[in-house]
Amino acid sequence: LRHFRSSQSSHRVIFTVKYLPYQLYPEASKEGEDKYEWYKNTKYDGSDGKMQQYTKLMSTYGKQVGIDFDFHGTVANTFNAHRLIQHYQEIGPEVADTIVNSLYAQYFTRRAHPSAPETLLEAAKAAGIDRSAAEAFVNGEYEGLQETKMLLREQASNGVDSLSSIFAFLLAIEFFFFAAEASVLDQTNNRLPRPRPASAELTEIRELPADLEVLSSRALRNINALGPGWTGHIIYTNAVYPYSIGAQILGGFYQNIMKSASGIWTALPQVNSYMVSIGTIRLLLWCNDHNVNITWAFVHDFAARMLTATQLGFVGLFDASFVHIVSGMMVHAQLIIRGKSPPS
Repeated sequence: LRHFRSSQSSHRVIFTVKYLPYQLYPEASKEGEDKYEWYKNTKYDGSDGKMQQYTKLMSTYGKQVGIDFDFHGTVANTFNAHRLIQHYQEIGPEVADTIVNSLYAQYFTRRAHPSAPETLLEAAKAAGIDRSAAEAFVNGEYEGLQETKMLLREQASNGVDSLSSIFAFLLAIEFFFFAAEASVLDQTNNRLPRPRPASAELTEIRELPADLEVLSSRALRNINALGPGWTGHIIYTNAVYPYSIGAQILGGFYQNIMKSASGIWTALPQVNSYMVSIGTIRLLLWCNDHNVNITWAFVHDFAARMLTATQLGFVGLFDASFVHIVSGMMVHAQLIIRGKSPPS
C-alpha cells in the first residue's frame, strides 16, 4: 500500500483500510511465555543454529526498512489487542492505523506483551484517545467481546489462515495476497550448473492481447530450456488473475526473488530445495538428487526467466521439470497460488 500511495496511479484511486481480526494462535495463554524460546522450539525444533539464522535474516530485512527487531519478550494471546483495534476503528482509519503501528512497534522492537493493559493503553495514547476512556475500555473486558469473536469466526470462514491478509475490492474484481515469508530447506553440498538468464522481448507490462493461449505458449518458450545443456517440460494453466493485476503481482514476486537471490539470501547456505512465498503465491524449486544444491544464481536466473514470461503475457500456474543433459540432474519448479489447483 505504501508503494501504491507513492506511485503515479495513486491519485486516481481512493481507498480506505479497514482492519479485521485474525489470530494465528488463539490457544495461546494470556500470561504468555518467552518469545525467543517459543519461536526456537515451535518453529525450529529447538535448534539454536536455525533460530540464529532466522534472527540474522530478519534483522537484515528489518534494517533495510528502518526496523530494529528485538526477538526477546513475551508471546501471548492477542485477543484483547484485536478488541481494542475493532473498538476504536469506528472513530476513523487513521486512529486504527496508529494503534496497529504502536502495537507492532511495542511487540517487535521493545519486548512488550502483545495485549497487556499497559501495551494497549500506550497504543491508545499514541492514537490520541482519552486516557480515562481507554482505561475503562481496556479494563472492561466484556465490551466488544462478542463482536470481536464474531469477526474472528468470519475471517476463519473466509479462508484466512495467515498474517497479514489484504482484501482489495476493485470494481467487480476481488483478489487477495499476503505478507512476505521465505524459507529454505534441506542443506547439502554440491551445486547445479547455472542457467543462462533470459532476455526480455518487452520491457514494460502491457494489456493482454486477445489470444491468451497463443501468448502464454510464446511466453513460456523462454523457460522450456534454461540455456545450453538444459531441456525441459512445462505443464501450465492460463491466467489465474486478470492480466493487468496478475502481471503486477507476479512481476513483483519474481523481481523480489531476483533481488534477494543476488543479495540478502547469498549470506545463507545454498540448499537442495527452496520454498519462497509471498502469501498465497508460492514458488517451489527442488532437485531430485538430495546430494546436489541449487545455487542462488540458479534461483535468480530462473526468476528472471519467469519475469520475462510474465512480461510477455503469462500469468498462470505451472509445474515444470528441467534436465541438465550432461550431468543428468533434474530440477523441478512449481508455482502455486493458495486456493487454485496446480496444473496436471
